[in-house]
Amino acid sequence: MKSRYIFILIFFLLSCNTLKYSIRQDADIKILHLYVFYSEKIPEEVKEEFDNTLTKFIDDFNSDDYYEFKIKQTNDTSKENTFKILFTETNLVAKDKQIGYSFLSALGLYLPFFMIKNNFPVYIWFVIIPNDYTKINFKLSEDISAEDKLYIRAFSNPAMFINYSKQIKKHGNAYYDFLHREFNNFEKQYFKVLELNRNND
Repeated sequence: MKSRYIFILIFFLLSCNTLKYSIRQDADIKILHLYVFYSEKIPEEVKEEFDNTLTKFIDDFNSDDYYEFKIKQTNDTSKENTFKILFTETNLVAKDKQIGYSFLSALGLYLPFFMIKNNFPVYIWFVIIPNDYTKINFKLSEDISAEDKLYIRAFSNPAMFINYSKQIKKHGNAYYDFLHREFNNFEKQYFKVLELNRNND
């Protein structure tokens, strides 16, 4: 049980903390090529949802003149200025597991009434809400990365009383929010590199 709580804590930190990208001072990005790879642990239906989500995100990102660069998807890993997204695992919560968690939650809500009835000195209760999740690795091409580094990320959604298709749809929405957050963060850090170079000229 202790290891499970440790995993939840690590997953929370991966989801919430802001990445510090190691970007070369001489990086010159006009077009950021985006390469996506799916491991065999990503269901086909999820791949399709993620592909559609990515297309929408790229269109939205490129339509905004605020950003210092545009994004273009590629299947060529050798291109310069490449941001690689490597999907390692997606876990959706099956119906039988949702039923099991619901049963445990019902027990957890009943527990304080049982403890009061039996004169326990302390009362506790619990609810278990399962989450679906996806794990991702990021990697920058050598021409824009100051070091050979793998960035580990994740995103998730509550998945109680949600069927398979709705989980996938919600996961796609979470992926869009995730992309928006990560690429805004990357662009801001790249902008700082540009500002530093301009001040040094």
